Amino acid sequence: MLKWLTGNSTTKSSKENESEKCGIGLPAPSSPLAGTLNSVVEREYQTSPALSGKKRKRGQYTCYSPESKAKLARYAIEHGNSKAAKHFSSKSGTSINESTIRNFKASYLLKKRQSR
Repeated sequence: MLKWLTGNSTTKSSKENESEKCGIGLPAPSSPLAGTLNSVVEREYQTSPALSGKKRKRGQYTCYSPESKAKLARYAIEHGNSKAAKHFSSKSGTSINESTIRNFKASYLLKKRQSR
């Protein structure tokens, strides 16, 4: 395997080796594998969202008031981030990520420490 990656093959002459060496793991342009690889890459490129001009829709952002952030953070301190996310997701009817709760909790604790 190492010989194949570095291009040091003992089965071919050094002149043949130099003409087929295109880099680590890349097939020679004259090999049938290179044509197949090129067609796959071209097909994927043509169907990519960047080329078609279609943009992905971003998710909806929810704005939380400082009071609700503090309420979420206090609940997370008492019950944990995951339980807080599940509790307030079911209560509000929208999905609240655990990472959102974690960030609210961290900023709440930081503000609490700074106010001392």
